[in-house]
Amino acid sequence: LGILIIYNLYAYRVYKIQKLPSFLFHIGFVVILLGAGITRYFGKNGILHIRNGETSSVIMLQNKANPADVGILDMKFKIRLDKFVMHKYPGTKQASSYDSFVTVIDGDKHFKYHIYMNHILKYKGFRIYQMAYDPDEKGTVLSVNHDPGTWPTYIGYILMTLGMIWSLFAP
Repeated sequence: LGILIIYNLYAYRVYKIQKLPSFLFHIGFVVILLGAGITRYFGKNGILHIRNGETSSVIMLQNKANPADVGILDMKFKIRLDKFVMHKYPGTKQASSYDSFVTVIDGDKHFKYHIYMNHILKYKGFRIYQMAYDPDEKGTVLSVNHDPGTWPTYIGYILMTLGMIWSLFAP
C-alpha cells in the first residue's frame, strides 16, 4: 500500500506546489505505515514481576507468533517495588484498584513513582503500566512497552492533519 501511494504521488505529480495539501496528506499516511512497521519489527512488549522490597531490570518478552517462546530484555535501569497496595470494594474481596509505589534506579539517579491505573511510568522510551498482582498481595506484575515507532506515527498524523486543513483553504 505504501509503495503504491508513493508510486501514484510520483506518477500523478502530486509533489507539485498546487497539489501540496494532497501530497502532505498522502505522505503522512506513508509515514504512519513506516511507524507501524517500526513498532511491529522493533517494538518490545513484556512483563516485569516484582515482590515488595525486590529490585529488577529484566522484563520477560513473549513472542506474539509463539507464546511459548519467552525471551528476556534488560531495561538498563532498575525498578524497586517499595510497596504494593490493593484497595477492595467495601464488603467484598474484589479489587477495586491496586497501586505500585516504586523507585527507579538508574546509576546515581533515583526517583520515586506511583504506578496505578491510567498513571503510567514513562522513562527512557519505556512505558510501564500496572497490569496484575500476586494473590498474596505482596507483589505486582507490570506491563512494559518499548515502542520506537510512536514518534514516526505521531509525525504522520501531524502531516495528515496539516494536509487536510490546508486542503480546506487551497483552491
